[in-house]
Amino acid sequence: MTHLVTVLGILVVLIGIIGLVGWVDVYSRLNGTLSTINSYGQTATGISKTANAWSWLPIIGGGLSTISGVSGAVGDALTGFANVISLYLFYNLFLNVALIFIGIALIDIGMGHQKLKNVVKDTRDYLRQEREKKKE
Repeated sequence: MTHLVTVLGILVVLIGIIGLVGWVDVYSRLNGTLSTINSYGQTATGISKTANAWSWLPIIGGGLSTISGVSGAVGDALTGFANVISLYLFYNLFLNVALIFIGIALIDIGMGHQKLKNVVKDTRDYLRQEREKKKE
């Protein structure tokens, strides 16, 4: 049982390390993309505010009002999408770090239990020998 806990701990640490390396790769690839998506979202929000500022004009105000609504929705959607991806990335980072710590704890528990088992076995052997000496 103790060897199984140690092996599982090693497996969990390896999964955490592989996940962390993968996270670094994904983050390096998505960092620029997230900046671009945020930039597009802010641009769309800016267009919405500008169109909304001119929506009071009598002839073209209705069209500008529609443009304002659509570009505002697109800007909010893009910004929200970038935020969701960022939150997921940081959640994944914390998850991988937690897996590494859990794996280290499992390894420690497995090895500590094995040491305790050996100490108990040695103590039993010692007591058995002492009992045999008293019988003689």
